[in-house]
Amino acid sequence: MSQQPQTVEEVFDLIRERILQNDICYLDVLEVLDYIKKQIEQAKRQFPFMRDKTEWDYVEYRDYLSAISYQPSPPQPVPTSQQFWRAAYEYDPLGPNPPSGGSELVKLIASGCAGPFTLGRLDGITTLKLIPAMGALPGLSIPGFNPPFGFAATDSVAISYPGGHPSEEMISMQYQASSSSKGKATSTIKPQDDDKLRRCAALGWVMRESLVGDWEKTGHVLVIDMDDRAVRHRQPWFVLASEWPTDGYETPEGGFTIYAEEEVERDDTLVPGRFLGDDNRTTICRIKPMQGERDDKIVLQQFGEDFDFVPVHVAENHQAEDSDKGPGLARIMQWHWDPEAEEEVCYTKDGLEYMRYNRQSKEYTYPNYSGSALAEK
Repeated sequence: MSQQPQTVEEVFDLIRERILQNDICYLDVLEVLDYIKKQIEQAKRQFPFMRDKTEWDYVEYRDYLSAISYQPSPPQPVPTSQQFWRAAYEYDPLGPNPPSGGSELVKLIASGCAGPFTLGRLDGITTLKLIPAMGALPGLSIPGFNPPFGFAATDSVAISYPGGHPSEEMISMQYQASSSSKGKATSTIKPQDDDKLRRCAALGWVMRESLVGDWEKTGHVLVIDMDDRAVRHRQPWFVLASEWPTDGYETPEGGFTIYAEEEVERDDTLVPGRFLGDDNRTTICRIKPMQGERDDKIVLQQFGEDFDFVPVHVAENHQAEDSDKGPGLARIMQWHWDPEAEEEVCYTKDGLEYMRYNRQSKEYTYPNYSGSALAEK
């Protein structure tokens, strides 16, 4: 918009343009509302006619525009799987040259025309597909916790899982022990130090063919590693969601949502999230080609009818042998922005700092917890 807004509607139109240009619509609902609220607070300082407006006035105006402007749109071209996987690999909103009109990945997912895309055969047997979906794995807010920093404009959510924190295992020589300015012991880690998943972006729901020939959600979300692309190459993972929509049927409990419990019994074959032939559910795993890693081709480029792969389990590997509990769910956390340190930071369910990420150095800093203390988080 070339001139200053003169009306409430023109301010709302400007906010809408910024949301679309900056991929804000791809964030969690709470983060979008927080962004709108900040934009309106800024407008209040500039325009007297905005003084009594809130984010909910914007939502009402947006819904009004949708109602009066709706008309059937012409059919959109269906993207190919190669287009989709290329867009996923190139997704880099925090990179040096982010697209001004929004990323191609967000456009493809938001179009509703993408997919399903065949991933390949799990263990060389079960064919899995991807249904692209926005917001499939949102960062969860912590009830009663008032974080010291606002939400970060980021490219991902943070993730934690058994074995994902340096304090859960002996810190090897590749991890640099240090002390923060606040005197807390920390561990500093770079993406090349290991292959753990720390930040990820969701691409959609994983589907498999049922025994009666229908396709059903497994409860898993396909995510890509949003760490340094030169090191991680947008490596894909499966992460079991805490809840997901059914495929149109009502559950025995009523409703159309399936819930995964945070803790389950070991070897319970009736819980959702279990792949064919496994005794326990898979809560998080890295996707590895069955024929071995290839230096000349990233995994995203190998997805398709003829691709056989195996799950490299993570949470199960850190499960105590004498425990009667199965793999616990991974925790999805929102990134917050510390403006003084210029770092992203996330928190445990108890409101304790879990890790920090420095975009410039591409380093993660973890506070060192005792094993028992970390288990409570």
